[in-house]
Amino acid sequence: MKRSSLGSTIALLFLLGACRTPAQLGSGEPLPGRLYLNRLPAWADSVGQMLSSDSLSGRLSTTPGQRRAAQLLLDRLRSLGLPGAAEDGSYLQRFPVRVRLLDTSRTYLVLHNGEQSRPLSVGRYFYALNEYALPGRWDTLQVLFAGYGISTSEHDDLAGLDAEGRILVVFSGAPRTLSVRHIPFLDDSLDLGGAEYKLLNALFVHRAAGLIIFEEPDLLENWDRLRPNLLGPAMRLEAEEGFALERPLLFGHPDLGRLLFGERYEALRDSARLGAPLTPAALPVRLSVQLALWERRDSTENVLAYVPGRNRADQWIVLGAHYDHLGVFDGEVYPGADDNASGSVALLSVAAALAEDWRAGRQPARSVLFAWYSAEEQGLLGSEWLVRHLPRRIQIRRVLAKINVDMVGRTSADTLYLIGAARLRPALQTTIESVNRRLGLFVLDLSFDDPAHPARLYERSDQYSWAQRGVPVAFFTDGMGENWTRQSPLDDYHRPTDSWEKINREKLRKTALLLYELVRELADRVRRL
Repeated sequence: MKRSSLGSTIALLFLLGACRTPAQLGSGEPLPGRLYLNRLPAWADSVGQMLSSDSLSGRLSTTPGQRRAAQLLLDRLRSLGLPGAAEDGSYLQRFPVRVRLLDTSRTYLVLHNGEQSRPLSVGRYFYALNEYALPGRWDTLQVLFAGYGISTSEHDDLAGLDAEGRILVVFSGAPRTLSVRHIPFLDDSLDLGGAEYKLLNALFVHRAAGLIIFEEPDLLENWDRLRPNLLGPAMRLEAEEGFALERPLLFGHPDLGRLLFGERYEALRDSARLGAPLTPAALPVRLSVQLALWERRDSTENVLAYVPGRNRADQWIVLGAHYDHLGVFDGEVYPGADDNASGSVALLSVAAALAEDWRAGRQPARSVLFAWYSAEEQGLLGSEWLVRHLPRRIQIRRVLAKINVDMVGRTSADTLYLIGAARLRPALQTTIESVNRRLGLFVLDLSFDDPAHPARLYERSDQYSWAQRGVPVAFFTDGMGENWTRQSPLDDYHRPTDSWEKINREKLRKTALLLYELVRELADRVRRL
């Protein structure tokens, strides 16, 4: 039987993904939020400038600057008329953290070579993993070079070596002859070339007194830029006990390698980069290590608001961005304009557009939660706390999708990187591409979405906390964080030069418009993804 003209029209709308609400279809007028985002609101630019100003001192979590940033966000949300989404109806979801800091003035290596002793400073010659480390001092220990630090039935760098009570020195990576590259561990696997495996093998299996890893690629290439992360405060959630690392894990700079190996260092480094065999041996030096740390308990805050759904209010779309950054280090403010004042402002702009729709009685069918996370830079702590402690009105099984924006104001004005959208629900990526194609806003680059990509961006921002609970996620970013060329003028990631005047306002507006249209598509569609 031939379809009626009405049936054909409805079928066509479904094919085009135009599952709109009656308010949208019936009025014939554009949604107010869509008109609102025809330009970036003047207040949005002002908020971005304030978030990244020196007066907020880099918004390091638990500091007055971070709390002023939270107040700035909630004042804007209150002015938009959006309700707070925290359990008590406020905008702030506080959560407890433990803050740990390496005392760099009392943390050092001492190299003993014959009768001579040379102190070596942290941050210059080495970094110490301090998140789970215990303070301590280890004196004049023998040093053993243990190749790649791998022990398997196929390849054993520690065969015949007595590692107990000694400091092991190893290179990152693995010999190219290894047929097995990963070993099972708990619910995952460990890369034999990675630091996690080498730590467990050296310190816990072979009872070494300490471990120094050389040529960890990402660390070595970005040695100076990582100073605020590795020498600044480390945080973890108060409820996380973790494990106590009773012996030091250090990452060595090539200058330390030259002191330990002399002229052999470059040859060993080149061999390790090729995966060639390395011959273990005792080194003719001794090392003393001292780690000094202090710890305190503190708290920080997520900022939460929402737009209630019109007729499916118990189903949710979540939009998130972290608003914290690195604070002040070595006397310099790290303003974090792109990372992530840009994403925070984009989210505020979408919230303002949906507030316009709500005031006109045309809000989405499903509810929309906005989350500005704290302590992302310390390990995604804010998003992890939120998914563990969702307000009672939100059940995670009723969260249809989580969209994350982290750094969206730099590099090409016409390109946006999309990560993770197809991993848990391929229909999410299809929907995003369809919306973007209809709007003609961006080239959506999937370069960083490859699970084998060494940057592993999928695991490095707040969408990952949701993905681990099975929620379909999508992560938008501008790619600046992986533009590692030192000479590039765009290379401001985690630097004091990441300032607001470099933000592309039009890219920010286009990102907000894409997010808004995507939320409307996801929240108004008849069926779940």
